[in-house]
Amino acid sequence: MDPRTFFVYLDEKRLVQSFRSGLDLGTPVFYAGDTEPVRFIFLRKSTLGRPYDVVDPPSTLKVGIGNIAAPGGGTWIADYNGDQTASLAYNISAADLSTALNALSSVTSAGGLAVSGGDGGPWKIIWNNAGARVDFTFDTSKLTPESHAIFGETTVGDGSTASVSTIRLAELPAVFNETWSSLSAPAITVTEQTAGDTGSNEIQRISIDPLPYDGSFYLTYDGGETSAAIPYNATAAEVTSILESVSTIGAGNVSVAKIGAGAWDVQYIGDLAETNISLMTANAGSLVGYVGLAGVLSLDTPRVAALLANLSEQTLTFELEATESSNRRTQIQRPALVKNDLIAGQPLSPPNFARSYSQAETDALFMSRTPVDVPTSSTASGTRGDWAEDGTYLYLCIDTDTWLKIPAINSF
Repeated sequence: MDPRTFFVYLDEKRLVQSFRSGLDLGTPVFYAGDTEPVRFIFLRKSTLGRPYDVVDPPSTLKVGIGNIAAPGGGTWIADYNGDQTASLAYNISAADLSTALNALSSVTSAGGLAVSGGDGGPWKIIWNNAGARVDFTFDTSKLTPESHAIFGETTVGDGSTASVSTIRLAELPAVFNETWSSLSAPAITVTEQTAGDTGSNEIQRISIDPLPYDGSFYLTYDGGETSAAIPYNATAAEVTSILESVSTIGAGNVSVAKIGAGAWDVQYIGDLAETNISLMTANAGSLVGYVGLAGVLSLDTPRVAALLANLSEQTLTFELEATESSNRRTQIQRPALVKNDLIAGQPLSPPNFARSYSQAETDALFMSRTPVDVPTSSTASGTRGDWAEDGTYLYLCIDTDTWLKIPAINSF
């Protein structure tokens, strides 16, 4: 399967349809449960009379799909220099957060701090005294949906300056990847599709992979004469004409069919019909390939399943963050449509909630069982169908050693 290609126009921070088109890509569509091979090509405005030039990829690339939102439930813990707060509500006020942080001995010994911001954050932390400060760390494992705390020092403290920092709680991306490989240069292969013999003409396939965007290549027939340059996007007629110009092939002795971008089938006919022909050899010549990054976006994750639990589709945010020359920037942030699975027998794994369950199935899964001990983590020992509750959360084991944690619903 060919990877999906995204052309990233860095100058305007948008996705375009192709290397030669300035048109916007439109809304990308992804499908839950898929493992999507992708590649990213990076473009800047061209000085050569074409829309874009392909440029070297960034030193790092992070790609995510999910909600830009704060968690909707649960608790978290802040840690400063080894001292931990009690559990903090996901929507804690600045005043209550200030009280909790200033109760830590390591904070008070450094002179204390002030907190400002709205309920649930983000919060601004200003130390009362000048001086360097270590970073806060956090335990966010009890926030729902799965979330993390983002900490950043906006003013570095020193002997005359008080440290200023921010804390923000945010949902984790449902899909995320930061591991990529560089794209390979175009390579040409020639393979035999049908061997020439009595009653059968020799057919040889020329294939270029990955696809180039400029340049030409050469073919050598039977170890002898080499063809003229063949454009990377040559039509079947152009390849036929160039091969017929090879003296040892001649006019009327080949028929070429283009079978897709970068692929042609050459059938030997006429004087060369029903003859076993040695494979042509190929030279990549001046082919110019894209430089960029390739990898996989996995939509087979529990977070995707949770976001689409009872929906046929949902619009999420598709974001690319790149680092160039030590500068980290969000290059793309736009809507993307994620659709639920349709094909029966292909549920998300885990959890297996990509389809609807009947009342009888639900009863068999959960309601007929007595509760078990509250699990200590999402991978605690458990059998599908086990459940537990602690007054704050309902815990459901949706696969072997795989738990979901759901905020308890208040009574009427």
